[in-house]
Amino acid sequence: MASSSQPSFSAHRDNLAETFRATGDRASKHPVTYKWISSFLANRADELINLKDIAASRKHPDCFLVRCDRIITEMKTQSLMFGIGENISPSAPRLMEMYALAVGRLSLSYSGRDQYAEEKDEEAMERKFERQPQHAENADRLTSVVCDLDSLWLRLNWPVDGCYCSQCEKRKPFMN
Repeated sequence: MASSSQPSFSAHRDNLAETFRATGDRASKHPVTYKWISSFLANRADELINLKDIAASRKHPDCFLVRCDRIITEMKTQSLMFGIGENISPSAPRLMEMYALAVGRLSLSYSGRDQYAEEKDEEAMERKFERQPQHAENADRLTSVVCDLDSLWLRLNWPVDGCYCSQCEKRKPFMN
């Protein structure tokens, strides 16, 4: 049982996923700069490390730590890349939605009995993120690197070899 000073795994995960979703909604109404995204992702990576630590002492599917590390690595990499730019990022709302779903899918359940994670997993299975079209005058190297959302989405959703949890099993037929 979680101590009262530390939130439960589910509460922490749900809150972190909701933070991404709400930030994506805000970014769609009020565009954000690359530097703002850089800072936001760095801070959320630290929060995901805390979530991973909360779950470390509990039983979890084989994919859990790998998936956490994938998300953390992507967030840190993008944080560094966005940190060198000054422009406003048109991809921010979709990027935040991707992270909301990736974090929301994290589960300690092997069988799919985590309702929130399963709802986010179903949403993730229905979503496709593609490279955002660019106008030549607005295209720059940074934008082309960070806006390849389809590749990022694939990396975040790839099943983990040797894991037989319900989410990995659902994805294996799509990867062949």
